[in-house]
Amino acid sequence: MSKLEDNIFGLWGCECVYKVFITLFRCSFVYRSLVRLISVVYSFCYTSGKLCLFRFILIFFNYLIFLSSPFVFINLVSFTRMLILLGASNVVRMNTCFPLDCLSLATSGASVSYLPTNPHLKTILKEFLRERRQEIDENDILILLAGTNDFLRGVSINHFKENFRSLLRLCRKHFNKIVLAKIPSIPRLPNRIEDIKHINRWMQSFALNSNNLVIADTFEPFVSPILCSSNIQLKVFEERYWNGKRDGVHLNAEGLFILKCRLLQAVSTF
Repeated sequence: MSKLEDNIFGLWGCECVYKVFITLFRCSFVYRSLVRLISVVYSFCYTSGKLCLFRFILIFFNYLIFLSSPFVFINLVSFTRMLILLGASNVVRMNTCFPLDCLSLATSGASVSYLPTNPHLKTILKEFLRERRQEIDENDILILLAGTNDFLRGVSINHFKENFRSLLRLCRKHFNKIVLAKIPSIPRLPNRIEDIKHINRWMQSFALNSNNLVIADTFEPFVSPILCSSNIQLKVFEERYWNGKRDGVHLNAEGLFILKCRLLQAVSTF
């Protein structure tokens, strides 16, 4: 249990009272305003290249950010489990913006398929297992969110499936509990939205008749529920990089917050 969790738990003294407070806080105007403020500040710092400023601001807001997670009590009631993150930039940025008590293997630019220009997720995991296998416990949970960079590099669906199966076999060999996250939509690639939906449906087949693998729906929250499932929610994505170039790949603070909640919701099913 982290020092922050320990302090909060000690402050309230009773988990039930703590949960009631969290529920009331999330329904308040302060909570909604805080999330909007964090989103605006992060977007400004990201687009202006001043992420160091945002990290400084996070020190002040860290306590309230921690409270803002609707599944925050998971870290209190199951602190014997370690979360292990495996993924690419969105996972790295989520854990920077809204830190989890975890071991992160996430690497910016990482891909499922072997690409000369990108870090290879299977290789990253193999190196970790070779050097630090003893750190893994049977209760630990692996969270895997990967595939965005494969689509950005134009990897075919069949090639992606072949490489993903290989990565998942390795994950299942060493981890008893796995959260498999769906690939979020990619505004920069609107013509591949159907391919992403196809892969996400295909991923769900791995959870059938499986007690050790659950699916985290990290796709639907980022598409419009009103018009059609292919209408991407642009408001949860960064429009520009800090240097002014078009982004359309990375989630902004609001999107990262949603991503964290969806992943922890899946974790809670174990």
